[in-house]
Amino acid sequence: MEWNETSGRYRLHDLVRLFASAKLSPPRRAIDQKRHAEYFLAKLEATEPYLGGRDLGYYMDLFKAEQYNMRAALKWSLENNAEMALRFAYSLSPFWNILGQLNEESTALNAALEKAPEAPMKLRMRVLGRAALRQPNSKRAKELAEQHLELSRETGAELEEAWALENLGIIERTRGHLQEARSLERALVIFQQKNDKNGMARTLLNLCVLAIDQDEFDSALKFVT
Repeated sequence: MEWNETSGRYRLHDLVRLFASAKLSPPRRAIDQKRHAEYFLAKLEATEPYLGGRDLGYYMDLFKAEQYNMRAALKWSLENNAEMALRFAYSLSPFWNILGQLNEESTALNAALEKAPEAPMKLRMRVLGRAALRQPNSKRAKELAEQHLELSRETGAELEEAWALENLGIIERTRGHLQEARSLERALVIFQQKNDKNGMARTLLNLCVLAIDQDEFDSALKFVT
């Protein structure tokens, strides 16, 4: 065992790790990799309720300590369990975003979506929304947001529809298509109907920015007062 003073953790020496790995039979290796992925996915998903609170720093430190394990588990999921890969990509996304690892984040989200076209609709919509939002300047962003919107309408998921409309508005505004960005207004109506305060706050802020882009300063003020 080796002690890492920076992380404050023990780790197996690489030679010991390689020796132990060589001793595993293929069936045993498959079982252990599955258990490893399941363990870290459960650990990761359990942190989601705390990412917007005062304990964020604590969970970021945990994530950074386990990042190599998380990557290994995601890689195994992409190769063996598409639905699990979607869950991993979605739950890893906010950590990578905070750390500025944006390429790794968007690559994982896109790869998981490509592997899981038949995943449960609710899960797929969540990942489509996150993937679209994380790459607003790309051509793929609008395609993802439109897929999200189509699925939300097919399934009658109104809050997902509002999120997709919000994302489309952000994408169009980022590209300078200010009239097309008015989908934000339709998103706001749905958020208001559903009394989704977080959705309302986000969309009002985006409408304020859109109004400023159009030199409509009086309108911009109304959105934030």
